[in-house]
Amino acid sequence: MTELFRSALDAALDPDPPIQTTTELDYTVTTFTRSVQQAAIHAIAMCTTKSNHLTLLPNLRFLLKLKNYYRHRYQRSRLPLFHYLFQLLAQIFSTHLTHLRNSKWSSFFGLFTYTIPSILESYTLFH
Repeated sequence: MTELFRSALDAALDPDPPIQTTTELDYTVTTFTRSVQQAAIHAIAMCTTKSNHLTLLPNLRFLLKLKNYYRHRYQRSRLPLFHYLFQLLAQIFSTHLTHLRNSKWSSFFGLFTYTIPSILESYTLFH
């Protein structure tokens, strides 16, 4: 990566630019800045991530916001009431999120049809 960056800079920049006036100085600084930016774009690999986000229903989003609200309130005040409310909402949110995930998986697996071959069916009946 550094070799690619260095070679891109060496190709783009003049090693001894003639600087006599302020205009030439501005042009040289601008050229240097653009060259560094372009070399960084070409030399540094782009990191692509693939994420599979589960879209939350509006009521779950509201529960999450409420849970985070009480978590922040508990962190600021350390009152047991806020801690209790935070734990309660966390448990409710977790339960509903688990139900949502299970329903998504159930609907996904419902697309497949399972058939038992007749040989296996007779084997399971007699053993």
